Amino acid sequence: MNHSDFAVLKTDEVAACPECDAASIARNGGGNIRTHNYRTYDYRCHNCGELLDEFIVRERQSDARLKGLAKDLAEADPDEI
Repeated sequence: MNHSDFAVLKTDEVAACPECDAASIARNGGGNIRTHNYRTYDYRCHNCGELLDEFIVRERQSDARLKGLAKDLAEADPDEI
């Protein structure tokens, strides 16, 4: 499922890159003259650098690297926080 607005995301979903599936999508500031990228893209993946017009939406995945309070918060029921 492709989207072009973060507002469509539910709390258990993330915007992900269609190329590398990383959830590190951010709005792009525009083209870069030094790299001759004159076309303006709406989003950029901070993981692989892909420039995107749309991102994919996928379920939020738990991160096994989390520890301590971050892990407790990630695993907590939203109604209990």
